Amino acid sequence: MNSTSLLKERIQQLEYQQTEALSEIKLEFSNIYESVKPMNIIKNTLESSLNMPEIKDKLIDSLLGLATGFVTKKILVKNGDTAMGKVLGTVVQFAVAALVAKNSDKLKEVSRNILQYGLNLIENHDEVTPSEEK
Repeated sequence: MNSTSLLKERIQQLEYQQTEALSEIKLEFSNIYESVKPMNIIKNTLESSLNMPEIKDKLIDSLLGLATGFVTKKILVKNGDTAMGKVLGTVVQFAVAALVAKNSDKLKEVSRNILQYGLNLIENHDEVTPSEEK
């Protein structure tokens, strides 16, 4: 091999390396561009926040409170056609939502106790029923 062919071969290697490096830079730029889009920043922030147990629990408590407040409003203020009815319904909704959100641990405990009591009744009923049959 002469020096000209070695030089051409080396140029081809360098051109290939340059093409590969450019492809990597373009891919990295694309990844950076996607990561700084406002929607992706918000999405990533929410995903990382929801993975934190205390934030997840507070969010669940708040949603439980809002749902309970909404249902309470619908039950208590059936005909909210008047302005006073709408205002009263909204006040009741937010008051119940706040109460439930603040006392969610107590409500969860009461719910567990009621559920356990109901399950115990069902178990005891099932145990008594077969022996009564003749």
